[in-house]
Amino acid sequence: MRSGHISLSNNLRTGVAKVRQMLNEGLKLSLGTDASAGYATSILNAIRTGYFAAISRSIEHPSEKYLKLAEMLYIATLGGADVLGMKDMIGNFVTVKIFDSLITDPLSNNSPIDLLDHDDISVLKSLLTMETIAILCK
Repeated sequence: MRSGHISLSNNLRTGVAKVRQMLNEGLKLSLGTDASAGYATSILNAIRTGYFAAISRSIEHPSEKYLKLAEMLYIATLGGADVLGMKDMIGNFVTVKIFDSLITDPLSNNSPIDLLDHDDISVLKSLLTMETIAILCK
């Protein structure tokens, strides 16, 4: 089975999604955005809200281990490609794949990345840890 997870929508409208359970059951899962169900179309915002939603769900359901940022990044990238049946063509930085990404400077004027006033750029840089790079290059 395949599904798209709209983290902001699931938080505001229907409760917190059982993302860990879905992944444990083998569901192919992508992360997306939906402005009609939330307030942002930023994939980084979807990663952020999905991450915090998973943490809050793990507090209510201690048996469900919350997702790491690297797992959220996987769902947003390679997970999406897998849901679309395109995992062999896009979704990470393997050299034989199509470059399906955007390079941007989040600190530049009119940046397409939503940074809040209190956001620390080091948080974004932490997404590019060796663990995350290893996941993206699988």
